[in-house]
Amino acid sequence: MLIGISLTYKLTRSFDFQTIFISVSYLKLAVIPGLGVFYADVICLCLVIAAMSKSAQAGLHLWLPDAMEGPTPVSAMIHAATMVTAGLYLLLRSSFLLVLSPIALNLIFFVGAVTVLITSILGL
Repeated sequence: MLIGISLTYKLTRSFDFQTIFISVSYLKLAVIPGLGVFYADVICLCLVIAAMSKSAQAGLHLWLPDAMEGPTPVSAMIHAATMVTAGLYLLLRSSFLLVLSPIALNLIFFVGAVTVLITSILGL
């Protein structure tokens, strides 16, 4: 998450969502020199991976059982619910950036589908 936020700040010189929203047309066209990769793709992938780890999606879900074994079950549940909410809020708040990156949108779809499939099978 820190890499995505740092790259956003590097390009827009602001942490304000209104300023970043105004700069979206620039972010869409900015290319990392020497790599030929769009900054928007890298920023969005970093934010999606950060939200995946916070929301315990498939592949990054191994921390959740350990969190449930904390000192008290109530504090562990509050912590887990807060982390899931933080990941969702991150994606929703930065959705205007996510629209610029079809790679990140496809990653969200794939990880969400795999997570739903795995949890459905485990639920059965």
